[in-house]
Amino acid sequence: MSHADCLVINIGSEFINFLGTGRDVSINVNKNRLQSDYNFIYFDPCFFNINVGFGYNIYYKIEDLDKYSGFFDHASNVFGWNIYYSLKLDDLQRLNFGLGCDMTKLNMYCDAAPIEVKDFISHEGCFFKEYYLTSTFAFNSLDRYNFPIDGLSSNLILKLSVPPSDIKYYSLNFSLNFFNNFAYDYIFNINSTINYGNVYGSTFCYPFFKNFFMRGSNCIRGFKDKTIGPKDSNGESFGGNLLLNFRLSIINPIPFIEDLDTIRTSLFLDFGQVYTINNIDDFLSSFKDNFSLKYSCGLCITWNTPFGVPFELSLAYPINMDKYERKNIRSFIFGVQH
Repeated sequence: MSHADCLVINIGSEFINFLGTGRDVSINVNKNRLQSDYNFIYFDPCFFNINVGFGYNIYYKIEDLDKYSGFFDHASNVFGWNIYYSLKLDDLQRLNFGLGCDMTKLNMYCDAAPIEVKDFISHEGCFFKEYYLTSTFAFNSLDRYNFPIDGLSSNLILKLSVPPSDIKYYSLNFSLNFFNNFAYDYIFNINSTINYGNVYGSTFCYPFFKNFFMRGSNCIRGFKDKTIGPKDSNGESFGGNLLLNFRLSIINPIPFIEDLDTIRTSLFLDFGQVYTINNIDDFLSSFKDNFSLKYSCGLCITWNTPFGVPFELSLAYPINMDKYERKNIRSFIFGVQH
């Protein structure tokens, strides 16, 4: 991976009942020398009545191909939006339905780009407009938003691109975050993510710019972002259409500090992998022969800042790193996501 990835800014803030308006606002920024992601989310939970809400999401992703072409042989710039309605089933469950649009432009240096990129572009072109439908089921029984002690939150998101989209694919994203106060001041936490995508119709293969990577809050701590998983013909990380990520933690009390609402420490074990598969046989073959699960362990310290946005510092050790991967012993996240 490029040295340009060394400086990373990952900021996420969510404001529930923003300024007392009853609306929720979320802003997320992920930025390094090669890539910038901007995401704005607005949601009114009582748009029609107390059970039907309305929201929208606007996002922009920029990859700087020209300035750092020595490190990055292809890039995609994406502008998109989606609108959705939310139906409150009960106090714990919501069901969302949405419609969105993505406009993607691909850039590449033909001589440097890997074969996988060249093949996709030769079949599908460099500019794509896609319209998609989404459906989301959300469950949340956490006892509080920041630093929960008990409860579970989970999301299942289905996305389907529809005609007249230039590319036709579908994806499934599942996340789960579970807390259990199993003993005095000791809390067990499991945080998991499963992402899968594939194509239908005449689309050549799953779009490489939609591939999943271990990065940001989905990364296995101890490994550098985007170094885990399949490599392209140039030997660089290429991502895949299946991501498995699991984080197991024991949140333990800190000596002489009784208030677990301000600062927490935890011991963790992370494991997961990224795969490129077309069917279950591909997955079993990759899992057995090529891409075994990656593991890391370490210590995490989380501080609930006065701004109400947690700051997380992790010190991690990669257990089974290979020669294609890179260490990242220290990682920082400002705005821990549930």
